[in-house]
Order: sequence, then C-alpha cells, then structure tokens
Amino acid sequence: KKSGISPVLATRVYLYANIASYQAMHSFNPSKSTNLMEELNDYLPYTIPHSIALDSNLIVLQAYYQVLHDLIYEEGIIDETYRYFWNELSDNVPQGIVENSLFYGNQIANHVLEWASKDGYLQTKSQPFYVVSNTEISWRPTPPDYRRALEPYWGSLRPAIIDSLSQFSVGPPPSYFHDTDSGLVDEAGYVFSLSRALTGEQVGAALFWDDNPDMNRYIGHEVQPRRHVNP
Repeated sequence: KKSGISPVLATRVYLYANIASYQAMHSFNPSKSTNLMEELNDYLPYTIPHSIALDSNLIVLQAYYQVLHDLIYEEGIIDETYRYFWNELSDNVPQGIVENSLFYGNQIANHVLEWASKDGYLQTKSQPFYVVSNTEISWRPTPPDYRRALEPYWGSLRPAIIDSLSQFSVGPPPSYFHDTDSGLVDEAGYVFSLSRALTGEQVGAALFWDDNPDMNRYIGHEVQPRRHVNP
C-alpha cells in the first residue's frame, strides 16, 4: 500500500525504523552483531537486562513497526501487515516471552524516536516556504501542478553517521549560459533528445524514481488524483 510520502521523507522514516530493529537485534544478542549504535551521532545505545527472556523475531518486529507507526502519518496502512507477521511469529511462543518482547520492542522504539526527534526535522517545518527568485538561474515550480520546493531545508538535518555534508561535497552544475556551446545547453539538449524516444524500461525507471507520490492525471480542466508506488 502507498503512504503518500515523498522518497525524501521515506529515507528518514526507514532510517529510524531500521535502526530500531537493528538495536533490538543487537540488544538481544550483542556478540553476533556489529555495534553500529556506537557510530551514530548523539545516540546512546539502549540496554536490555540479560535476565529478560525475549524472542528475537518479535522484539525486532515490534521495534521496527512502532517507529514506522509513529513516523508515517497514515499509520493504518502498515497495521494489517504487522498483525499478520506478529501472529505468525508469536505462534507457539510462551506468553511471558511474547509480553516481554512486546514491551521491550516498544521501549527500544521510543528510545529511537526520542533520538529522532532531535535531528532537526521538526524545526524545518517552522521555516518559511522556499522563496522563488525571478533570476534565470533559479529553480521555479513547473506546470501542471506548480508544486512547492521539496524539503528545501533537508540539508540542515543531523546526519546519522558522517560528521557533515561537507565530507561528500560535489562540484557545482554547469554555469547558466544561452550560448549553444555551453555545457548546460549540451546537457539539456541530451535530456530533451532522450525524452523524445524513451523505451518502456526508461519510462519505468523514471516513474520509479519520481519524487511525487501523487501522480495526478489531467483531462481538460479535470484533475484525477492518483497514488503510485515510489521508492
């Protein structure tokens, strides 16, 4: 099922959900997993008493699910899948171990969510909308939806492991020139010519990487909203 969130937001959701499940696995059996927790920025690992009897599958599932449940605004879309796996994995597991796994899975999820709440994402929601400039080199909304800029403050979030984005800096794009001999015109021309004769595989790749989960269809003045699967 589709959540309606962009791939940018999905990276944050799945980052924290996977860290929660990894923390659960590591807490259950630290000798058999690398301690990724020590590499995470500002993160304090969660420790479960060794005397607690747990089921590894259930505690990992619960930690993963609970983080997804809290970070996806349409949380109901994952409930059915969660219940299916929980019932399958808890079958024939002693009730006391099921309850322990449920409790500590939630504890780990809450621990990770507390850490996630300090990554700067919530602060970006109070920032002003991206102001569109009228200069020729500026990004502008495009038809037919004229949507706002997608997460323009994303670069201000706390990285998970690296020190800062400067560790992976990239060169600037080609300078803006109308000159037909410029690198920018060459790149734009290549993309344009490619778009005129796309193969089915190329169209599929473009739709997969589309950052807009609302793939609207326009028929005259009528707009037909559609959701589609994206990464």
